[in-house]
Amino acid sequence: MQPSGIIKKVFARLGMRALLAEVQFRYQQLYNRRSNKRFRQQHPALPTPPDRHLFETFQLHYEKYFSDGKLAAAEIMHWYAAYRNTNHPSILDWGCGTGRVIQHIPVVAPEAVCYGCDSNSSRVAWSRNHIRGIQFSAVSGVTLPYTDHQFNLIYGISVLTHIDAAEQLQHIKELHRVLQSGGILILSTHGSNYTRQLSDRELEQYLRGAYTQSYSEKGHRLICTYNHAFHFQQALCTYFSLREYYDGKSHPNKLGGQDLWIVQKAFASH
Repeated sequence: MQPSGIIKKVFARLGMRALLAEVQFRYQQLYNRRSNKRFRQQHPALPTPPDRHLFETFQLHYEKYFSDGKLAAAEIMHWYAAYRNTNHPSILDWGCGTGRVIQHIPVVAPEAVCYGCDSNSSRVAWSRNHIRGIQFSAVSGVTLPYTDHQFNLIYGISVLTHIDAAEQLQHIKELHRVLQSGGILILSTHGSNYTRQLSDRELEQYLRGAYTQSYSEKGHRLICTYNHAFHFQQALCTYFSLREYYDGKSHPNKLGGQDLWIVQKAFASH
């Protein structure tokens, strides 16, 4: 286990994980203060989310919030292109945070109808007030406020990583409900590239299927789930057909080391 992992374990045993997160937040604020100030001066018209929101959903770096989000949007539409079967796709950013990615989709694909949802109502409120052309919704629990077969494309980047392993299949089933026949679902998970963060006991649990570092607040960044690829694929294929899979250790540039899953809902039979 890496030194950073050991520090996390010590704070966890002491019941002080929230304190460690606060220390990390303040450190990022201080470390990025100059670059963030410079970015605001250079781009005064660009709305940047509150620091706390950025820290909880990405990293506290204003320039990366925009540049990384723009890159991710282009990558997602590139991955989707091979399966696209409509001129006007309906797209959902599941777990959109403060719209880091979805705000760039209309630039990459202006013909798309875009939606974003998140479990944090404060982030959704900020997005509604500052990002135009996207329909944002706050969600509670598993059920999504959308009709059956509404979307052609759904993506959830680093969302399942913050959902307890025992609850993941419920969310996958709900995503299947709101996805159209032939629709594409793109997800990322913590896989083999992150096992160095685990203790021997945690690694054993991961190898049996998944391991979750739990936290009292659902969806919180302090929840961290590690999914073994073989077992996660079995769960996904209960509802979808696997089209592409990229192991994060072998393809670190695709999603920063997370495992990338591209799956498809079966076409309706006639």
